[in-house]
Order: sequence, then C-alpha cells, then structure tokens
Amino acid sequence: MEYQTLTKSILRKWRSQAVFYRFLDYDKSNTSAKNLKQVTLKEALAHINDWVCDWDLELTDPEVALVHSSLWRSQVIFQ
Repeated sequence: MEYQTLTKSILRKWRSQAVFYRFLDYDKSNTSAKNLKQVTLKEALAHINDWVCDWDLELTDPEVALVHSSLWRSQVIFQ
C-alpha cells in the first residue's frame, strides 16, 4: 500500500478512535479502570518505545509499521 494511502487510513482511524489510553502495567488485556490513564495521541507517540498504549487498536500491520517510523512520526502535525 502506498505511503499516502496508509497515512490517510491511519489518520482516519485515529480521528474515529478519538480517545487513547496508556496501560500502566503494560498489559493490554488488563482494562480495569485503575490500569488505564487517558493520554493524548501526541503523548502516546512520544513514548512509543516505553509505554503501552492503544494507538494501534484498529491499525493494520503495515500501518503499525509506518507509525513506528520516527521519520513518519516527525512529520505528523498535532493540533
């Protein structure tokens, strides 16, 4: 899939998701309220290598791979 097509798909899914959570114990299967902290997408992506968050909830494998690219993330503009 083309870079621009993947980017559009990722951004569309993130707009739809709207709310992002960090899993404090690093376990995505533990969805108890005390294990979840609401974070911004910008925060989640800034900590992509040291937090477990649900930013990848609806993304395909190629989309996740693209988000893991620091070059791609540096070009995403947050408002």
